[in-house]
Amino acid sequence: MNPVPPGGQTCITDSTVPCALASYRAAVRVSELKAELELRSISIEGLFEKEELARKLAEARATGRADPSVIDEFNKQSAERAWDATQGNLDVGEAPDVSGATASDGSLPGGMDAATVQAMMQNPEMMAVLRNPKMQEVMAKVMQGGPEAAAEFMSDPEVREMLQKVKGLTG
Repeated sequence: MNPVPPGGQTCITDSTVPCALASYRAAVRVSELKAELELRSISIEGLFEKEELARKLAEARATGRADPSVIDEFNKQSAERAWDATQGNLDVGEAPDVSGATASDGSLPGGMDAATVQAMMQNPEMMAVLRNPKMQEVMAKVMQGGPEAAAEFMSDPEVREMLQKVKGLTG
């Protein structure tokens, strides 16, 4: 039997879709569900019911699936910030803009909130890891295929070390 959260919506109880995400189904419009799925480059072909769209989005959020072009935008902003810094045009307290990748619930790919990502981007050690082409390849695969996609990289000691470093820096 599915637990019933406040508001009366039933929860999806399979392991890929947390119950906490089920409660937004009634509050979010179909157009918002479709827009976020498109932002994440997830096909909505063959999905007609709000329940189907909500489940697809909940699964995408739970697994961190997103459009890997977010990495390209990260690289562009990173290069622009580096250029501005060399020209003396960068305000040190200026946080990178992550609004283009933010979902309707305020989270970013991987389920992190914008404040966490911005704090990470202020950490030079974290930025070195995130700029590493091999790490970006791993992130792109995970954004496309979910966490299971990282398994193919786990035999690489460099990738394992970078993932441990990210885990240590993020807690």
